[in-house]
Amino acid sequence: MKCSWKLFESVGIPCNHCFSIMKAEHLQHIPAPLIMRRWTKTTKNGDNSDTMNNVGSFEISELVRFGALTTYCSKMCYLASKSVAAYTELKEELARRTARIEELMTNASIHTESSGKRAHDHEIVKDPKVVITKGNVCHSKKKRRNDRQCGQCREVGHTKRTCPFA
Repeated sequence: MKCSWKLFESVGIPCNHCFSIMKAEHLQHIPAPLIMRRWTKTTKNGDNSDTMNNVGSFEISELVRFGALTTYCSKMCYLASKSVAAYTELKEELARRTARIEELMTNASIHTESSGKRAHDHEIVKDPKVVITKGNVCHSKKKRRNDRQCGQCREVGHTKRTCPFA
């Protein structure tokens, strides 16, 4: 179902036209293509193929790859912690894999140093520049107001109405 509003294509929510068509067709359930995966109960089940298909590309940041690997390892670690045998097997396998990855990283660092710039140097986010804001000046910077003086004798502490010299 498509509509000229393109609400489903832009936001991911079917518009009222789609529901009118479903009512006219006497549909009992909303069709599966109209339900985005993030709104279902099975959102975290399965594998995130969108993220994992492009793991080799340089466009994906290091943080996204780290998040995907963490998601995969989280369930494995949870299950392995339930028994001692699974724990020891996973611990030994992780030690072997860690040594292999460190070996790959030393080889990769030799190649990146020879090529010059690292792949993720462009992703560094720095602190913003500090600027003076517009608006009302701080009260401590304002000029201090003078105390009231008498209009008759110009002394501080009383007014013209209560002046002792008048």
